[in-house]
Amino acid sequence: MDRTSGEWHTGRRQGPRDGDPAGFGSEWILAGRDEVARRWDSLGVTRDCDGLKSLLLRRALQTRTNEQCSAWLSSKRILEDPYQRQDQRSDFTFDQLPLPAATGNATAMLRKLVLTAEPFDSALLYFTDWSTYSPDEMLTVCQIRQCHGDDGWLIKTPGHVFGSDERDLLIEMMGLVVEYGWTAYVCFNHRLTLMRWEGELMDVWSPDWMHEISDLVDELQSEAERFRSKEG
Repeated sequence: MDRTSGEWHTGRRQGPRDGDPAGFGSEWILAGRDEVARRWDSLGVTRDCDGLKSLLLRRALQTRTNEQCSAWLSSKRILEDPYQRQDQRSDFTFDQLPLPAATGNATAMLRKLVLTAEPFDSALLYFTDWSTYSPDEMLTVCQIRQCHGDDGWLIKTPGHVFGSDERDLLIEMMGLVVEYGWTAYVCFNHRLTLMRWEGELMDVWSPDWMHEISDLVDELQSEAERFRSKEG
């Protein structure tokens, strides 16, 4: 089938089957694999699941349902709606960080945030909206999850818990969120919370004792303005 005809245009989903955990069909699988290959090339890894596992994975990817995400947040004493903190909590600092249009520049800024958030024991990446996704984008995420031993649909398990030894994979997944314009939270066990929503901003809630984060956000705000002025 030509990629410009049939199901590629209509977006009708077929049922899930082996090698197609999202149920998008063979044409979308091909597009997804092309996108996965491009992302893996950017990481300098081999284009196969074993290669990705050997570099990034020490254990199966820890995906979570909505209910399990709520339980994880509760166990860390993190509010599910972080915007409540502005009214209910005086021990958090709220900032907004403009992100550069170029994905590479935005990912570099995200890396600085995650590195400054160390040490942390665990972090929850929680996808909440991907209304503007294209098939190749969804397949990229599904293929990464499949390579990490999870065949579930993103809509059923939108949460991912990363250990401290999975920092780089967390940053890579955050980069996908920015590149695709999706909405997602990243909550660290020490209660630092980042939210990337559909737009050009990232919201940052940092406990008042995390002075390094507040200082970094000030620095990154200036850096983002420089990037945006160059990007025109």
